[in-house]
Amino acid sequence: MDPAAVVVPTKCLESTDPRDLVYGNVLFVNLLFEQHLRPEEISRDALRSYYVDLMLAQLRNGGFSQLVHNTRVEAELLSHLREGLARMSTPLRTR
Repeated sequence: MDPAAVVVPTKCLESTDPRDLVYGNVLFVNLLFEQHLRPEEISRDALRSYYVDLMLAQLRNGGFSQLVHNTRVEAELLSHLREGLARMSTPLRTR
């Protein structure tokens, strides 16, 4: 398998709802983590999508403090978030 590949179930790829594609990626990345793969063994694009989805879920559920508490906001996570948001052309706001 191509190490840069993002793997999702066919039904998620064929869905008309773009959230299904993200959901399929999250499922697959979770499976890889359950098999004890390290982040450096997983596609960077898959991780970018995974961590942006994680950030959104944490912010919606409990806000910024929940994101910080649950993720410990490690440098690797921040790197994936910055890259993922930039690739989506999402403006980053910092203070």
